[in-house]
Amino acid sequence: MSEPNTNCLEGMKCPKCGSLEPFCIEVTTAAIMYDEGSDYDKYGGDLNWEDESYCKCMECDFEGAVKGFKEETEQEFFNGATGDRSAVETTEGYWDCECKRNFIHPKSCKSCPVCGAEPDEHPDSRVNEVKTGEDRCQCPKGGSDD
Repeated sequence: MSEPNTNCLEGMKCPKCGSLEPFCIEVTTAAIMYDEGSDYDKYGGDLNWEDESYCKCMECDFEGAVKGFKEETEQEFFNGATGDRSAVETTEGYWDCECKRNFIHPKSCKSCPVCGAEPDEHPDSRVNEVKTGEDRCQCPKGGSDD
């Protein structure tokens, strides 16, 4: 298993695939600008982002706010410091494949007909995503709770 991030991505991990990097993050910065472009490489400022900034995992294309990619410490978890638990609650009744859309499959679906993924090799689905009904797979057993 990879070591956790300890530098500028400290505490970050994709909540879908578990990847520690790379991430595409919406940042703010300062740069010296000219009509022809910038000297950012030479004089660039710090890159900054907020918990609400857009973030995308470059391994699985999962998208969300930076705060959804931050891992809780054990103490934060027990203190409830990061608030809403539904964002990380999963269900054993469904699993996520590698597709960008329609990635939620019931456990009765033994493989994704699009990407070929199998439930034993992929994470359980998030409860809040299953409840919305969006991104359910298109296989015969994917659209219902049967």
